[in-house]
Amino acid sequence: MLHGVADSLRRADSVGRLLTTAILLAALAFFPFAAVALITVGTLDTPGSASDVEVVGGLAYVADGSSGLRVIDVSNPAAPVELGALDTPGSAFDVEVVGGLAYVADTSSGLRIIDVSNPAAPVEL
Repeated sequence: MLHGVADSLRRADSVGRLLTTAILLAALAFFPFAAVALITVGTLDTPGSASDVEVVGGLAYVADGSSGLRVIDVSNPAAPVELGALDTPGSAFDVEVVGGLAYVADTSSGLRIIDVSNPAAPVEL
């Protein structure tokens, strides 16, 4: 009995793989992708370890590890410029910006809320 079940499962698995392969091939035929060469437009090395970025308008808000939050003007992507920064007590690893506030996940220091309405001088609330 178990031998028959094992054979049925193997056949079902083979059919599933064939069906998946057929669907993928059909999708590739329907949506042909051309090779695209990506190029770097601009860079800015931050002092910490950038782990997250949120771009709002022409500003990039970077969670920069042990260096906290960095605010970078990216309105000219070829020449980004740091406008301001605020070192957080922990290690900033995630950032979300809503209105003039940046919500920074700061490892052992929890959530930090930073007023970024003046990008050159972020202030923790």
